[in-house]
Amino acid sequence: MSEKTIRREDPRLLTGSGRYTSDWNLPGQLYAYFLRSDRAHAQIVSIDAAAAKARKGVRLVLTGEDYAASGWKSLPGGVPYEGVGGQKQKKPFWPALAQGKAHYVGQPVALVVADSAALAQDASEDIAVEYADLPAAVGFDAATRAGAPQLHADIPGNLAFEYESGDRAAVEAAFAAAAHVSRFTLRSQRLVGNPIEPRAFLASFEESAGFTVYTPSQGMNNMRGFLSAATGVPVERIRVITELVGGSFGIRSYSYAEHVAVMLASQKLALPVKWVATRSEVFVSDNQGRALTMTAELALDRDGRFLALRFDDRADLGAFSTPFGPQIGSRNITITMGGVYRVPAMYARTRCAYSTAQPISAYRGAGRPDIACLIERVVSSMSETTPRRMPVVRA
Repeated sequence: MSEKTIRREDPRLLTGSGRYTSDWNLPGQLYAYFLRSDRAHAQIVSIDAAAAKARKGVRLVLTGEDYAASGWKSLPGGVPYEGVGGQKQKKPFWPALAQGKAHYVGQPVALVVADSAALAQDASEDIAVEYADLPAAVGFDAATRAGAPQLHADIPGNLAFEYESGDRAAVEAAFAAAAHVSRFTLRSQRLVGNPIEPRAFLASFEESAGFTVYTPSQGMNNMRGFLSAATGVPVERIRVITELVGGSFGIRSYSYAEHVAVMLASQKLALPVKWVATRSEVFVSDNQGRALTMTAELALDRDGRFLALRFDDRADLGAFSTPFGPQIGSRNITITMGGVYRVPAMYARTRCAYSTAQPISAYRGAGRPDIACLIERVVSSMSETTPRRMPVVRA
């Protein structure tokens, strides 16, 4: 192989000279650790951090009250387009540190900054949090049933958004005239992306220049905009640096609550603050994928020709709405809802709800693999109710 064809990225990867976020270190940096909610839904009665603050080497402890006092904003999320009847998506205030309530297991409740990562973790165990447990509701059906616990005071029934696409009238007419109907329900379960490299974030603040942050990212512009929206700091005063990324799968296209909280700590201390997640934290705090329950119905004539397709999608957003979460079950599934088939009429309806679980975001195709699977399953299941001579009509 000639030198011209040698891949330039290989030497640093094969010799261990590459740099992931956990390899970045700045002079004088401190270390952060997050105390997380150990319950899915609870009122936060009180937080006593006095013992943690008294430890030698602990520089700062932040809670939701400190975040509120900072004047920083809600983490951004939701879709800008309209749903059924011109409705806008309902979005609750999303603080970087829990305020008043814990909404899911793993939600950041307090941030400890210390001279070492081990000390920050040890000090977090000195923080006393008193909770008053509330009923949990995981999944769309549990969150929207009659009498379900209310997650956010300003979103009745936990229903965030209803969206539709296609020609509903034409589809209903086709089903009314159909000789055969095939029906299939697919549950695309929640999952953890679990990249090789855990999430990490290093923030440095200078009054004259603003923030410089280091983090694994799939989209630095998205992350920069997210951080600006949450902090109120102009994008030109936020510099995002990413070198090697140990996997993203879509879940690292945007920033996280932890990133914003670390930035606040760095600003308050005027020193770099670094946080590297443990593998356990990945499982309880990274945005998760899928969480869709979709039903497809296929209408056919007596000869087995396709007349219409319709879908009912129930999407679990988790406790808060990420920038991409509600798009998965709405636009992302409807833009490919015909699959490879020629279907005269199609219609899809999506409802998105909040539940007491980790927020959902893009993961590996974000809805499109899910509906592709559903289409093929409903087409496959039609053989049970239609003639064997039925043709498969493709586009």
